Amino acid sequence: MKFLLACLLAVALLFGAARAAAEESGAEAPVSVVDGAQDAEGTEPAAGDTAWPENMPGEDADDPGAEPAAPEDPEPDTPHEAHVFPEDGWTVRKEATCLEAGEEFCVCAVCGEEITREIPKKDHVWKVLTLQEPTCTEPGVLVRVCAECALEDRQETPALGHIFDWVEDDRGHREYQCVICGLVEDMEEAEEAPPANILYNNTITSFGPTTRELIGGTVWNRVTPLDVSEAGVYTYPLIASNRYTVGTATVVVEDGWQTVSYQLNSDRILVHSESLVFYSDLDALRAGTDGQAFDFDQPIRLTDTFGKDTRLIMGITLKADYDMDDPMIRWFSGDDEQIALMNDLLD
Repeated sequence: MKFLLACLLAVALLFGAARAAAEESGAEAPVSVVDGAQDAEGTEPAAGDTAWPENMPGEDADDPGAEPAAPEDPEPDTPHEAHVFPEDGWTVRKEATCLEAGEEFCVCAVCGEEITREIPKKDHVWKVLTLQEPTCTEPGVLVRVCAECALEDRQETPALGHIFDWVEDDRGHREYQCVICGLVEDMEEAEEAPPANILYNNTITSFGPTTRELIGGTVWNRVTPLDVSEAGVYTYPLIASNRYTVGTATVVVEDGWQTVSYQLNSDRILVHSESLVFYSDLDALRAGTDGQAFDFDQPIRLTDTFGKDTRLIMGITLKADYDMDDPMIRWFSGDDEQIALMNDLLD
């Protein structure tokens, strides 16, 4: 550094001597600034003149011994604020079937990032192969197959069981007869049988119109049309033999979920079997297809099965023994007004 300063001093002395000699001879003095700048006296240097810069490269005017400043890093690229996924930009990667969910994807229009979402499984398209109505002694059988995936489904409904009662003809003769199929037990067997006030394996259903009234046929089982769109607690009597109220069915609708349960009026009622089935409409009830079975006391989301249609038909069927003389079992009286309201839900 000392050597550099000595050189600069020598150059300055040479310029000073040259300027003095030029002034004595009348010649033009040399300038000491770069092209295009003014010298200390305010004159413009001539083109091609050579001048020393005020500071050497890498030197600080205030501190000639300072290290050269590092160059500033360029500003990094800033990411875009949000992805832009076109609403109509979804492309199906895998089609959904009734056995597996599908998948579709969409690409961000700005950066190319990809997102995916699931396509829900399709519903089975059921076709009935065999339909056999239950009788007093034989169970009913429904065999159906999916037209899309060939999945076969077999459902069995329990036999109705005889419902015996004393029937008197025009001549005053009394017979112990099944009110469904007409089977008659002779008097001796009837006398040895349990008392007539005990009904065995009897059918119990929730209150509503009978299937005989809605779709015809010989089965008198009742079904319950209902609308599950509004939250609340809905109760319906449980009817046995179409004559006795033996309990209550309860449907709780909350936050889009439904829970179905039942309570019996007496602990002397012995239940052998129970079933809970929902149908989308009368056509499904008539054909015996699209009836979906569920469990009691378990939250279910019916819209997952039936879509946006919230007007459904509920079928509750119990098989039980009960004593007609039980004081907790009351005589059933029909409610025509409520039946009319339920029928309105079927329109």
